[in-house]
Amino acid sequence: MDNWFVHLGLECTDFDSRSSLFNVSFASGIILGLILFPRLADGSGRKRVFYMGVFLHAIIVGTTFITDDVGLFYGLVFLMGVEQVARFLVGYLYLSEFCLE
Repeated sequence: MDNWFVHLGLECTDFDSRSSLFNVSFASGIILGLILFPRLADGSGRKRVFYMGVFLHAIIVGTTFITDDVGLFYGLVFLMGVEQVARFLVGYLYLSEFCLE
């Protein structure tokens, strides 16, 4: 099996805090994104914030393909949590502007 978990050497037989740090990093990123992006979307427009989130997602995912450093991967997972709010939450609000009642 060749996935990122094996590629970064994170396989374990008992509890390992290195693998659980991914969950904490992602959740912390979502919390930061919830603080930043909704207010930014109200000020500068939902379309811009949505496209910025999609652009950031493409860059972050592309970087995860080429990295071998676990620390950088933790940072990228954190940034994935941040930009997920811009893609999904702000994207949903942007889409709802086009719905008619």
